[in-house]
Amino acid sequence: MPQQYSMPQPPPARYVQPPVPVRRKRMKSINIGCAASIPFLAILLGTTLNITLYAAIPVLILGLVLIPVFFRVNEDTGSCRIPLLISRVIGIGLLAVTLLAPPVCLGFSRTPLLYPVKRLVYAKGVKSYQNIGAFCEHRCLLPEKLPAVHENYRFYTDQALHGPDGPYPDACLVFHTDTETLKQYAAKLEASREIERQRYELTEDDLNSLDYFTDETERLAFKYKRLFNIPEKITRNMLRNSAVTDDLSDADYYVPVDKTNLGSGVLINYETGLFLAWD
Repeated sequence: MPQQYSMPQPPPARYVQPPVPVRRKRMKSINIGCAASIPFLAILLGTTLNITLYAAIPVLILGLVLIPVFFRVNEDTGSCRIPLLISRVIGIGLLAVTLLAPPVCLGFSRTPLLYPVKRLVYAKGVKSYQNIGAFCEHRCLLPEKLPAVHENYRFYTDQALHGPDGPYPDACLVFHTDTETLKQYAAKLEASREIERQRYELTEDDLNSLDYFTDETERLAFKYKRLFNIPEKITRNMLRNSAVTDDLSDADYYVPVDKTNLGSGVLINYETGLFLAWD
């Protein structure tokens, strides 16, 4: 019998994975980027921790509950359009406030136009002050607004990521203005029951110690610390970052009566027009 030959069978076809759509690749990259940015975003939002905490719960409620519910009802029935729109606007607004507060707190130290906003962010986001509407009341020594005429403006505010006691002070406001405006600030300070005027004198040892300083900045820092008990942090901002080298020997010095608010004060120097507040 003739030998029968079987036809060779073709090899089994390999499974070829379908190409990943470009949109899916893009979304995967976005998801990875968002996940990687979470730790840095958490640190950034922690600089104004109190504002972040205040806004977090409403944003979560809106984003995870109300907006999805209103969206589904609107998609199925066509109703709830206005509640959906309002929820989205409020959610975006709260999210914008949360994201913009840290840059305002950490920057814009030379932008007088943003002083009220920066003061509010500091008072609510860093210090949790309540009812800060009035100058030199409720433990806030920063004026409500800047005078119409001022120059050499600097306003430094620190962030909220620190220990339970915090670094004192957290804010430093410096500017020069006219004598009449300084007298108005002084009148408010002296009229407040929460503020008292103090004066320190250099001792003989302090005067002798001044002769040992060769650097003028260090010498003035030592002198101001002895005269007014100004914290080192403020001295550095005043003398270096703000370039303030006024002779403050005759300046008026105001501090809170409440001794739990250590590290706060106001200096008013009529000779040079300097107003310096730290909190």
